[in-house]
Amino acid sequence: MLSLLYDIFISPLIWGMNFVLVNAYSVLHSYGLAIVVLSLVVNTVLLPLYHMADKWQQEEREKQNKMADKVAEIKQAFQGQERFMMLKTLYRQNHYHPIMAVRNSVGFLIQVPFFFAAYQLLSHFPALNGQSFGPFANLGLPDGLLTIGDMHINVMPFVMTGINLLSAFIYTKGLSSKDKIQLYVFAGIFLVLLYTSPVGLVLYWTLNNVYSLGKNLVSANADNIDNSKFVSLLKAPFTFVGKAYENVVPKKIRDITIIPEIKSSLICFGSLYIIVFLIAAYVPINVYLSDPAFFHITLSDVVKYGVRTIVVTLAVFGIIYLCLSEKLKGKVTFIVTVISLISLFNVLVPLRNYGSIDGYFLTNEPALWGRKLLIIYDLSTFICVFLLCYF
Repeated sequence: MLSLLYDIFISPLIWGMNFVLVNAYSVLHSYGLAIVVLSLVVNTVLLPLYHMADKWQQEEREKQNKMADKVAEIKQAFQGQERFMMLKTLYRQNHYHPIMAVRNSVGFLIQVPFFFAAYQLLSHFPALNGQSFGPFANLGLPDGLLTIGDMHINVMPFVMTGINLLSAFIYTKGLSSKDKIQLYVFAGIFLVLLYTSPVGLVLYWTLNNVYSLGKNLVSANADNIDNSKFVSLLKAPFTFVGKAYENVVPKKIRDITIIPEIKSSLICFGSLYIIVFLIAAYVPINVYLSDPAFFHITLSDVVKYGVRTIVVTLAVFGIIYLCLSEKLKGKVTFIVTVISLISLFNVLVPLRNYGSIDGYFLTNEPALWGRKLLIIYDLSTFICVFLLCYF
């Protein structure tokens, strides 16, 4: 089970981070600068997820604060089953479920797979050995910058922790002591885990903390930023498109819903199932059946791994989906539906026949030519599906 989760969540991240690191090095010719680029790319990609996590945490705190007095009264006045039923009624009246408390930890949970991926990649990256960067003589070893007698002390882990604590201090302003202690404990855990790690890995995580610090500083001054002329300029094209859409398209057409009776959750999970089924079952099975003798596994193995992937993905997504607000559920449903329909078109309506795989090469390689036609097809498919789902 653990190996399956590793293959689903960690391996793709390692591959993607390795791709960024190697290509950044090919341009910059410095693994130190390549690690800087890797940190910037990963954190920029994760920025929408962090924003969503912050919003969830804020919603969770507001709901808990709203119910806090009533919860305290119930706990003081009732015991056992009676207390349980009273709390359950209170939660139902406020459209709240205890599992939603997980939203407080979403920001940390987002970092977990990326931490494991970075640890696995940068702790076992042979090219870092012997590579110097700034004050660091070898990115593949602990920094050992401070020497006292025969003892070498690694300085970067403490720099990383200091930045982490400063970021946590800014982020937790106005929050409860429980939230503050949680972030401070996490900072201490990362110090212990990374103290003896290669300085390349510690440098990467330090840069992540610097990015987080900058994000928290921006968030702390969000009101001033929202009113700035620069942000208004960035919003202008989107505002113009939105106003044009409202003026050109009649309200009756904008309000049309093709299938209002079907629940959003059913559409969302159905669309997700289509995506996972295509990736984990349909495509692998068809590739296997094209030449079973070429592979070292059986068809039952392919089916088994496909079923496990589908079950785990739907279960994990289901937990995340329960933590979403109704507004976010609608947005997620829209995105997943668009992706599922595009996937169906790309898999079931192939533009060309590329032949079978022979020694990891396509037998009809010339069919890959003519990229312009493929780009037009993909773009047209995306636009049509997007408009279909939107209207």
